[in-house]
Amino acid sequence: DYDTLPEMNLRMKDVAAQMLIGVKYTFEVTDVPARGKLPLELRRNIFLVFKEILHNVAKHSGAAHVEITLRETRGLLVLRVADDGRGFDLSGGRRGNGLKNMRLRAVKMGGTLDLVSAPGRGTVITVSVGIP
Repeated sequence: DYDTLPEMNLRMKDVAAQMLIGVKYTFEVTDVPARGKLPLELRRNIFLVFKEILHNVAKHSGAAHVEITLRETRGLLVLRVADDGRGFDLSGGRRGNGLKNMRLRAVKMGGTLDLVSAPGRGTVITVSVGIP
């Protein structure tokens, strides 16, 4: 189980190692205090968003390098995943529900999901969620 932030960090690092085989990546955790248990729904949703992001990177991006950062800023848990892959046109119609589902999860957690991408320029996804 991964009830606390440090435990969740370790679990996320394990998942990154499993999902990003053949891709160089860094995983940096900064300014994340060891606190008590996190609410189950928050842990579950942030983790599922993280897995969906990595799935998209591994399956679609063609990235050679991925930077994952997790930090706390002013009471927000901020997860940022940046890749140097092929990127995509945000205005184009995308098949699948991955992005929509990630946005819905972020909203469900009372947070935001920002996505920056362009063809040939990689993708950056930032999820910010208030931590109780």
